[in-house]
Amino acid sequence: MINGDNIMQAKTDQNLNTLIFEDGILGFEDITRYDLKFSKDIWPFIHLQSQCGQVCFVVCDPVYFYPGYKPPKNNRVCRELKVKCKDNIRCLAIATVPGNIKDITINLKSPIVLNIENNYAKQYVTDEPDYPIKFRIIKDNELV
Repeated sequence: MINGDNIMQAKTDQNLNTLIFEDGILGFEDITRYDLKFSKDIWPFIHLQSQCGQVCFVVCDPVYFYPGYKPPKNNRVCRELKVKCKDNIRCLAIATVPGNIKDITINLKSPIVLNIENNYAKQYVTDEPDYPIKFRIIKDNELV
């Protein structure tokens, strides 16, 4: 299981970095198992690679770019992820990486919520109005 106060402190044992999506990810509902692939070369981003090898997302801890970002901790999400302690919930934001690196955005509206105790994960569409689908991480040529 993934441990630590921050998603980036995950163990390197590959079996412990496998996320299980019972419902898949939006648009990829039939793919339910993904591995987190960490690399110092793309920090603070992580590859979320499907085990079938067909799909790979670039994700990051949204707090890195949006301090104060809170993962959804409602009862439905906790029940679906089999959460015993709400402190075990973490979030990842899917990044969009276009041709120009200055245009990278992260999706704060539909985070991947995960239970670090059992590695169950779910993409959740939040009703939080302050979380945009396309949050630009570089503004005025500087990281936010």
